[in-house]
Amino acid sequence: MVSKKFTVNAMSIKGKGQTRYAFYALIMALGLASCTPALNWRAVSVGGLATWLPCKPDRAQRPLEMGGKTIQMEMAGCEAQGVMYAVSHARVPEASESDAVAVAWQNASLKQMQAGAPQHTVFQTRGENQIQGRFFKATGARSNGQVLQAQLVWVVQGDEIYHLATYAATLTAEQTDPFFSEVKIQ
Repeated sequence: MVSKKFTVNAMSIKGKGQTRYAFYALIMALGLASCTPALNWRAVSVGGLATWLPCKPDRAQRPLEMGGKTIQMEMAGCEAQGVMYAVSHARVPEASESDAVAVAWQNASLKQMQAGAPQHTVFQTRGENQIQGRFFKATGARSNGQVLQAQLVWVVQGDEIYHLATYAATLTAEQTDPFFSEVKIQ
């Protein structure tokens, strides 16, 4: 009987040890997963503007009808943690039209998301070639009626217009600061 008890306890200890190791392995795996950055920031350039995106961007070009003008727009964008990031660039035929086209673009973007009165501040690019733009924070709605927050920037330089945007149900500084704080125009 003593040997049976010893055998049972030895198996019981062995089983607890394996369970304990499996538990420790699970804790380590979860710990390593929590150290993996959710947002993998990388440099991206679109039409002379450089910034950081948290994911590998898709790229596209398309004509854009804005302010009575058809202009070619190139863009890069991706989605990470429920946030849509987009960088766009367009060149207008004449520099004298840039501001009007940028304002029409701003109005169309805010109207499309059914934005209430947006907060507006001045935006400043980084680097040697610092340029001011317009920064908007707005809350509106998606086409399905869900709340949509946006942070939007337009920068005009001569005949070029740059647009940066983030869209999500809720936006945090962790999600948006690296995107907007590293903008440089070459």
